[in-house]
Amino acid sequence: MRKHKKPRLFIINVTQNDIRSGLPLNPEKCPVARALRRRLKCSVGEILVGFRVIVAAGIRVACTPAIEHFMSEFDCGRQVRPARFTLERVASD
Repeated sequence: MRKHKKPRLFIINVTQNDIRSGLPLNPEKCPVARALRRRLKCSVGEILVGFRVIVAAGIRVACTPAIEHFMSEFDCGRQVRPARFTLERVASD
């Protein structure tokens, strides 16, 4: 029996609602974490967004420069707009 591989790349959409409801400097409730929860259908405690790697429902995802910039702007209180990001799974340590 063949096992189905999980896709290596996937897309998240950070919405205006994610931005409005997101909390700065909060790795579980920032706009990116909210978008990941919706995309992966997981709970708050299953997402941790960092500046190098994102862990979501046991999946390690590389944090791209675009996401780093978005999060930095949001965390500093600057205005950010809804965005679409392509994420890539990375191997676990």
